[in-house]
Amino acid sequence: IDLNALNIELMQAVGHEWSDLSAISQRDVNTLKASGYLERAAELLQSKTNGVNVFGFKDPRVGKLLPFWQAVFETCGYDGSYVLMFRHPMSVARSLAKRDGFDMCQGYLLWLGHVIPGLTETTARKRVVIDYDLLMTSPVTELDRLAERLGLSVDADELALYLEKFLDGGLRHTVFTMEDLQQAEDCPQLVREIYPVMLEAAADKLDIDTPALTQTVQTWQAELERIDILFNEIDMLRSHLSTANQHVAEGALKLNELEETHQKVRTELDTAQQQ
Repeated sequence: IDLNALNIELMQAVGHEWSDLSAISQRDVNTLKASGYLERAAELLQSKTNGVNVFGFKDPRVGKLLPFWQAVFETCGYDGSYVLMFRHPMSVARSLAKRDGFDMCQGYLLWLGHVIPGLTETTARKRVVIDYDLLMTSPVTELDRLAERLGLSVDADELALYLEKFLDGGLRHTVFTMEDLQQAEDCPQLVREIYPVMLEAAADKLDIDTPALTQTVQTWQAELERIDILFNEIDMLRSHLSTANQHVAEGALKLNELEETHQKVRTELDTAQQQ
């Protein structure tokens, strides 16, 4: 909870929200460092890791704030490992549409904005790719994969609790296939290109650390960077629209109050005329 709250503050400090399409720039990271957030984050993380050999935290915002957090790990002298968790793009987009009212295309673009930086920023580092749907259907297998890749061990008692108390199949409201994604007209081509690669990596059919794939990932990142200026414009327009909608709502509330006052005055006037 504390790390999540800090991440929210970090993004707000550089004018970003979790739903923004634009990326956190190196200038933003430098701003955070200059504002004392590096020391704050290091102090918080050290308090969490005091007396333990292994510590992990999860927050989707880290996908965008990774360069900052890697600086924190370096400051603390930590050996950072990464679990690159991904989900079917249609499931992500559909969930955001239902929960936040986003259109499907925005959901796909947010998926790109988290998956691609996660790949590029963890190159040559200890990492493992995990597919959400595979974790739900074969949790023991996937946790064994994760432990093996990151040099960890699985506690049998904790695993039993995890399977019984934590995993909840009822929270997985949608299950889509590759064919569904290929037929989705509002899905960007880049998403269709990346998702199959992630699936193969999660199934150990593809090594994401091969030079050829590393080059491909860099190409994806370059493509994302080329359109970041458009993402900035979209974020700005969405912010203006949100502000305008808020003004409209406030205006509607004031109008309602005026109508109630007007009705009250009319009633008092009618009473006075009768008297």
